[in-house]
Amino acid sequence: MKAAVGKLIAEMKQAGVLQAAEVLAPSSRCRRVQRSGARTAVLDGPFAESKELLSGFVALKLDSMDEAVAWAERYVQVLGETQLDVRPLLELAEL
Repeated sequence: MKAAVGKLIAEMKQAGVLQAAEVLAPSSRCRRVQRSGARTAVLDGPFAESKELLSGFVALKLDSMDEAVAWAERYVQVLGETQLDVRPLLELAEL
């Protein structure tokens, strides 16, 4: 699978759409910063709800959501049983 992911990332680079691709450390090496009211808390991982954690990301510069979904469909074919979120990046003016 590692080789297949590497091949797909190389195709994204060759197509000129790859902006970033990173694997994130497990939640055991994570800290979560939370704010509730006037209180800020820092929690050390690991976190029990690991199914809700991101394990990595790929950022592509594309012209449409349809194009992003097409790349995501190729990615899940390589990864197998998984789920990916496809989200646009917001421009500063949109915040």
